[in-house]
Amino acid sequence: MSQIRESLKARLACRDFVIGIAPKFSSADLVAALAPRFDYIFLDCENAGPDVERIPDLVRAAHAGGAAALLRPWSKELGGLRRYLGCGIDGFIMPDVESAEEVASARSLMAEIHPADADTMLYFALIETVRGVEQARDIMLADGCDATQIGTSDLAVSIGLPRRGDHEKVRDIAFRLLELARALGKSAGCPVNKYGVQPVIDAGGNCVMLFMPDVLKPEARRWRTAL
Repeated sequence: MSQIRESLKARLACRDFVIGIAPKFSSADLVAALAPRFDYIFLDCENAGPDVERIPDLVRAAHAGGAAALLRPWSKELGGLRRYLGCGIDGFIMPDVESAEEVASARSLMAEIHPADADTMLYFALIETVRGVEQARDIMLADGCDATQIGTSDLAVSIGLPRRGDHEKVRDIAFRLLELARALGKSAGCPVNKYGVQPVIDAGGNCVMLFMPDVLKPEARRWRTAL
């Protein structure tokens, strides 16, 4: 499904507004129902989520609805990433990214596993540690990094706060990173369930991800059609 990947990659390169969804359950029927309404499906294999055997079905459901399937692995270990790349995913939302070298390592693996269309594979870097924040500019500018997301809950813990992504200090860091991404012409986002869609966009975010409870909010319909 390189056409889906190519389209999303091009839109991210132009900082178009894109929106994804993280299904609450590892159900192909649920993914199939959500996919036509979103640009990408977030398959979270870090915090519980589907086993690797379920991934191909979820990917097919996403593709059938015209959405890319992006996966967050439970580990950055290359052997595990290799297994996921064999499941037909469109790329990674990589946790705890702390350097441009990590981006290069994952990109090299993509090229090894899918040499014909590795350039269309997607890579989102999750910045969620103090070191990741310190290296944010290099990560955003790394060759092959299509977008960054700020993992605010883990970032809160990393700076010595309770696991509260809506803490004022964390919000300030997240919005500063969004402003940096905008200045660099790079796509980025952070949790809109904590800050709201419009404040994130105003700060420089263009890559939005919702979680299932967000879809039930009255403003969710406006998010998808008006922005």
